[in-house]
Formats: sequence, structure tokens, C-alpha cells
Amino acid sequence: MKRKTAIRIVIIFLCTCFLSGCRQKAEYPFYRMETLADNTEILTIDGVLYRRDWNDNERAMYYNGGDVWTLAYGLGQQIGICGEEDSSSEFDIYAAAGDDELKVLYTSPHNFYFGGTYVRLWLREDVSLGPPTAEMVSCITVVWNNDDMESKQTDDPDLIAALVNAYGSSSEQAAELPPRGRTGCKLILHHADYPFLQYEIHCCYSLEQGAAYCQNDDLEWFALPGEWMEVLGL
Repeated sequence: MKRKTAIRIVIIFLCTCFLSGCRQKAEYPFYRMETLADNTEILTIDGVLYRRDWNDNERAMYYNGGDVWTLAYGLGQQIGICGEEDSSSEFDIYAAAGDDELKVLYTSPHNFYFGGTYVRLWLREDVSLGPPTAEMVSCITVVWNNDDMESKQTDDPDLIAALVNAYGSSSEQAAELPPRGRTGCKLILHHADYPFLQYEIHCCYSLEQGAAYCQNDDLEWFALPGEWMEVLGL
């Protein structure tokens, strides 16, 4: 009796999975992906062209990979399914949370597979991203490594420009950090045109020296102007 009950449960489970898969395919529209002769991948949704940002100069990612813009609020709603012609691989299409105009899209495999999460980024044809500039940043949030400290924020254009300039400095301008007495925090840069994207820069400061520093993706540290110590409230 127990065996028959177990078999019924398995059958019901498999049928439910099958039917839910059918409903999911029927629930979302299907869009065709294409790979061009130069290996560029494109995706057209309701007449709007998206290109995949996948090369070595990728400037945005689903997760914080360092030296890139990342999602401020995570993935949004699924808006469709896509795949290439004559290919069994299909991908779920997601908007970025807070991106009501669908300026960037993300796709992930529709079916389960073994391995890491493979999330692709797509940029709308009129959207471009690059390393942060003063004009690109609307404000900066200071998030302390110590959870007991309250975060701070500044939209001072001079302070934003000073940080961006220090962050983009050459290796010859790298600074020596004080050997002790350092405290760390993160500087979250908010994109002015795409507020659903943010850029994270590591920062540290020394109360003893009265100096603050920011770190680039090559793990080099650069001194920030003294005004940044005032922003930090130190």
C-alpha cells in the first residue's frame, strides 16, 4: 500500500512539473536571438534591438565582479524567453529591478544545468556604459564595514570628481597605506542616467594620519583629498 502511494506521489509530482513547464512557456512571449558574422549576439524585443555585452571590456555584470557596474536592486520581473533558431538552448529574459524602460536585460538558462549560474547582460542599442566619470555619477553612499555605523551620502560634484579622478589615477600615483590604525568602508557610486546600476569602490581611512584612500581593481590605493575626511565625518 505504501509503495502504491509513493508511486502516485511521484507521478503527481512529475505531472505537476511537466504542466508547470508548459504553463511557463505559454505565459511568456518567445523572442529570437541571432549571432552575426562577427560573433556579435543580438536580441530583438518588440522592434527594439539589444546587443550582448560580453567581451573583455564588459562594464556591467549581474554580480559584483569588480571594476564594473552592478545591479542596485537585483533582477526584476521575467519578461520573456529567447533562443536561437535550430537550437535547443533557451534563456529566460529578465529586466533589471527599477529599470522600467528596459534599458538593460539579463538572460539565464531556461532549463536546469550543472555548473555556475550563467547570466548574460544585454544593452539596448542606445545605451552605452563605461568606467565612472564625474558626469555619470549622481551621488555616492558611504557604507561602513562596521554595521553599527550609519551610512552617509554626498552629491557634491567636486567630491564626486575628486574620487573619480583618484580612482582613475596611474600606478605611479599609488600611495603607501599606513601600517596600522586603518578602518574600511565602501563607496557606492549611483549612476545618474541608470539609477538601477551602481559601482562599488573600496575605501579606507586613518584617523591617526587624517587621510582617506580609495582602491582600484588592480588593488592599488590612491589618496583622496582632505575634504573626503569631512564626508566620512571624521
